[in-house]
Amino acid sequence: MTKEEIAKEIKSRINADAQALSGNLPERFALAWHGYLAALLEWQIIGIPQYDELFEVLPEIDDPNPITTIFTGRNE
Repeated sequence: MTKEEIAKEIKSRINADAQALSGNLPERFALAWHGYLAALLEWQIIGIPQYDELFEVLPEIDDPNPITTIFTGRNE
């Protein structure tokens, strides 16, 4: 599968979750999806364009977003 095909499948799964949950992903689901996307990007299964596209589908997470901290590293 291409990165675009993978992103299309992931977007379909995210949308299916949202529909199953009355059209709105709770924060715990959003956190799980954010982490999943970060892993897919880090392991180069999807690229930055696909990550950005999928990231826009998810609801925002209040700061500090633990996924961002894990993904980018903690600078002390």
